[in-house]
Order: sequence, then C-alpha cells, then structure tokens
Amino acid sequence: MSRSLRVHPEYIDQVKLALKRNGYPRQKDLAEELEISLSTLNNYLNGRPVDNLNFQEISEKLGQDWKAIALLDLESTPSNSNVNPDPWKPDLDQDEAIPDVDYYVERPPIETTCYQTLLRPGALVRIKAPSLMGKTLLIARVLRKLVAQQGYQTVYINLHLANHADLANLNSLLKWFSFCVSESLGLANRLADYWYEGLSTSKMACTNYFERYLLRQVNRPVVLCLDEVDRVFPHRDVASDFLGMLRAWHEKAKMGKRLERLRLVVVHSTEVYIPVTYSYTDLYRFSVGFLPKPPNGSVTR
Repeated sequence: MSRSLRVHPEYIDQVKLALKRNGYPRQKDLAEELEISLSTLNNYLNGRPVDNLNFQEISEKLGQDWKAIALLDLESTPSNSNVNPDPWKPDLDQDEAIPDVDYYVERPPIETTCYQTLLRPGALVRIKAPSLMGKTLLIARVLRKLVAQQGYQTVYINLHLANHADLANLNSLLKWFSFCVSESLGLANRLADYWYEGLSTSKMACTNYFERYLLRQVNRPVVLCLDEVDRVFPHRDVASDFLGMLRAWHEKAKMGKRLERLRLVVVHSTEVYIPVTYSYTDLYRFSVGFLPKPPNGSVTR
C-alpha cells in the first residue's frame, strides 16, 4: 500500500462538511486533538497527499470510511478534479481563514479601506478583478484582521461548491446558500421551520431565515464573503434575483433592522462569459456599497 493517501476529489466536499458535523468548529480544533500539524489536516481536506496513518486517523474522527474515500497517491488525478493544483497556493474554506502567505502583494490603501468599510453596520463591499489577481487573498487578510481586532464572526462561501442545478434554480440556490451559512456559524439546519413553500417567495423565505433565526443566534457582527459569484451570472433570472436580494439587505440594514449585523463581501471576476441575452442592467442594479479599484486607480464609495 502507498505510504501516502489523498481524499478522492468526489469526496472533498463531504469531508469538509463532516468537520463541523463532528463537533470541530475549526480545523485547528481537530488538529490539536490528533496532535498533528494544521497543514497536514488542511492537505487532507483539500485532496493533497498525507501520511497513511494520519489519513486513517483523520477519517475516523470525521466518521468517514477511509478505504472508500481514499485515492492512492500513485494514481492519477482526474482532469476535472477540484484538488488545488498548486500545493503552495492556500485554499480558503468557508469555515477556515487561510494561513498567512509571504507572496501576497499589498495594494494600499485598498486593504485599509475595505477593513474600515466593513466596520459599518450593513456594509457591502464588492471586489472585481481578473482571475489570479489576488482577490481571495485580499479579502482573507481583511477577514483575519476583523477577527483579530474586532472579534467579528466570518463566513466564507465559494460558489464553486454549488452544483450546476442549484445555480440554475433560485429556490435551490438560496436553500444551499442558507444551509452553508448555518454550517459555517455552527448552527443547526432549520430551513424546514422558516421556509414556507408556496406561502412566500424564495427571497422572502431566505431573508426570514437570516433575520429571524441565524442573526438572532449571534451576538456580534457577521462578515459574509461570497466568492466566485460570477458562476451565477449565466443564469440571468437567478443572478438578478440573488443580487437584488443582497442589495435589498444592504438597503434594509440602513434602517437599523437586524440585518445591520451582517456585512457583505461579494467577489467576482471581470472576464466571465455572459450570454448575449443577459442584460447588463441586471448587474448594474447591484452597483452599491464600496467597490475597490485597481492600485493605480481611485477608491470610490
């Protein structure tokens, strides 16, 4: 048997969700219990090779059948794998801030301005730039600072984890979105108690779930970061309704409602393909909040 094993790409999402389901709010908690390095656990959760014994121990703690989810390190990884192809490029899980990296290029004053903007009740920050320009690393640094200096709770959701079927249906997308936030906050899934099928719109149900349940369970501001939002752009009606709901939350927070505890960060690429039938007005409707510009540009509010 190979000395190293990795989680098969098909089971990466499964093991990540199993972390909190088994009582570990942070990767650090499980790593300390097993007396292994955080990097070893991070490698396991992101489909990179780890020692055979460590693989079995982690799998057991997460309630996983290690033989069923294992991929021998000698085997080739499928081309459509969601394994991080660059072992030096950290992953940002929705429940764990990425570690510090020494190759991040600072873009003053963008980091400071993002940080200060997110201190405001109901703030909304939109970050758009071409791929591989450091959008995720930028917001990760800001989130870490908010946790360290303000004690804020942070939630990171990457829309690459959503199925294509969920992205194409508003009700499915909002349920997936709400479930992910519940998991990240360590709260039980109570969609059945707040999602009244047929009695309200999906947007109203989602808003109700956040206002009457999720945000009532936390006593501090929550910064919710949505990354790779451009994945929903090809679905015109879904994108328009989803972004419209986020904008409505931002506006409603100005009235001092419970949503003022929520700070939103929306991250997307600029070169995403959008069908010609897509109205750019749908995206412009979301042009609110603070939008950082490139380092050589100005910052607008």
